[in-house]
Amino acid sequence: MLENMKFLNGRVVEGIFLRIFPPYGEGDFSSADISVGLRLLGEKEMLLIFVSSEDNWAIKAAFVCVPKFKAWLEFERDLPAILNGEKEVEYAYVFYDVSGQEVFSEIVGKKIVSVEALTIDEDWEPFGLKLNFERDYILVYPNTDGSAFETKLYKHGRGLGEFEVMGGIQYKKL
Repeated sequence: MLENMKFLNGRVVEGIFLRIFPPYGEGDFSSADISVGLRLLGEKEMLLIFVSSEDNWAIKAAFVCVPKFKAWLEFERDLPAILNGEKEVEYAYVFYDVSGQEVFSEIVGKKIVSVEALTIDEDWEPFGLKLNFERDYILVYPNTDGSAFETKLYKHGRGLGEFEVMGGIQYKKL
């Protein structure tokens, strides 16, 4: 499944979006379901989104029509009240445009220089994906509530520690 992602080599990321299921009353943001979506140069109407598959702990990718989105500042402002269950939210995924955030400045407008699949030892099916840029990366993988991701400057989730206990994580170039 992830082997098909080699088409991303050399593509330029024009925008980055987060798809978040509001963590209402969870108290802790680290296990929230956050997927990352990329608008690639030349794909104005489509967004490539990486999400955790529902039947196993793996990442899948799909193109979707560019949805309506909110500004990231709205989420940052409301997050404490959402986590504490003080702010009512709709139980649906919300897209946030984070293209202008400084932590993603080495991704937006930059070329993907390589793509790697993450596996545990050599026998496992890929469970995650790493997109490498000249000075940054996007790492996507499943977590207990859905999807998680990290970059050089932004980390959501508990990291790869949940997978490291199952064996050595290996990066396989696609």
